Amino acid sequence: PTTLSFINDIKSKFAIGATYGSADPVTGKFSTVSMNAMGMDLQLDGTIKFNAAAYSLASSKGLQDILAAGVKVGGASGVLSSSPTVTTTQGTISSRESALVAFTSMSPGQTLTMAGLVFKAGSLGASATQVASAFANISTVGISASSLNTSKSLGDSAGGSFTSGSSLGWTSGAASDSTLTFESSTNNNDVTDLSLIQTAGTSDLLSFITAQIGANGAINSQIQNEVTEGNLLAKQQAQLTERLNSIQNNFISQYSALNALLYQLSSTSTALNSALTALTNSQSNN
Repeated sequence: PTTLSFINDIKSKFAIGATYGSADPVTGKFSTVSMNAMGMDLQLDGTIKFNAAAYSLASSKGLQDILAAGVKVGGASGVLSSSPTVTTTQGTISSRESALVAFTSMSPGQTLTMAGLVFKAGSLGASATQVASAFANISTVGISASSLNTSKSLGDSAGGSFTSGSSLGWTSGAASDSTLTFESSTNNNDVTDLSLIQTAGTSDLLSFITAQIGANGAINSQIQNEVTEGNLLAKQQAQLTERLNSIQNNFISQYSALNALLYQLSSTSTALNSALTALTNSQSNN
């Protein structure tokens, strides 16, 4: 990202306001509060100005309780998709409880908690089939989120990945398009029905900055790419310098050999001239 777009994105987070507290268990959305309601005015130049009057009014309306609930700047709720449907077949003394789940598509950043695992949709969202595939073929309990991500190659291209948890209480078989059957890990008993929790995706300021400048962030990745390219150029320069030095040394060796040959030729010429002079003198004396 360019510096200007990076700054504009930060300004847009402040303009959105903030969310606080926990997601509503029904809608999955967070409560929102504006920056102005917290006593802060966002200026046209991107700076923030403290507003004493607004802060005093907000304090009288329970601002401290809002702050105590945990505020995320720029964390306006995203879109929450329709909830998956769960059709339960109760367990008996002769059969395990099962639950047929019909998954739905998920919006970017939306999370779905089910059977001990938390799945988060990727930046492009997740189709119902992708969500079902992520939860499919979990044959035993206790499998961690990271293990599933690795074994299933989960990520943005697969619709998202598991962020936390481990398989708990339920196992699953193969998915059929967007439907999947879970089976209780408890033998032949009526257990607590399989439940799920959805939360809408959010994009708060801290997450955005971390995504940009964190260890795997876009800006940090660009810096690392520049460093890598710089190191590659330095390596190529060193190789080129070594090659030029080798060529130079080769030329020096050839010049030295040629110089030695010229010296030998000069010595030979001098010797021949001396011999010729001696022969001429000898002929003259005779």
